[in-house]
Amino acid sequence: MNAIDAAVGRRVKRRRKALGLSQTELATCIGVKFQQVQKYESGTNRIAASRLWEISEALDVPVTYFFQDIKRSGATGPADPDQNPETRQIEALIGNVPAPQKHALLTLIRTIQTQNDPQQQE
Repeated sequence: MNAIDAAVGRRVKRRRKALGLSQTELATCIGVKFQQVQKYESGTNRIAASRLWEISEALDVPVTYFFQDIKRSGATGPADPDQNPETRQIEALIGNVPAPQKHALLTLIRTIQTQNDPQQQE
């Protein structure tokens, strides 16, 4: 197993769970069986570039999300936002929130992000 493949797979799993999607739901979105999603998330199977593009579309993140803060060793550094305890708590809790409220939370987070990003305020 390649460390980079495993790190990308963990990112797929984290994002999928943060959105409250099951492996089956993600698999349906990208046209594979849920067992394939399991293999991607575990790093057992590498994700082809075209498939990673589909996954990024399904999970509403840029492709670069899956490679942020990955070092050559495949480990993520402390600057990785997914290693933040508050981020992990939010991800754990969001799975139980109904879809309409998830959408409202997403809108709220995007509003906060825009207000804190001077480039987006111009």
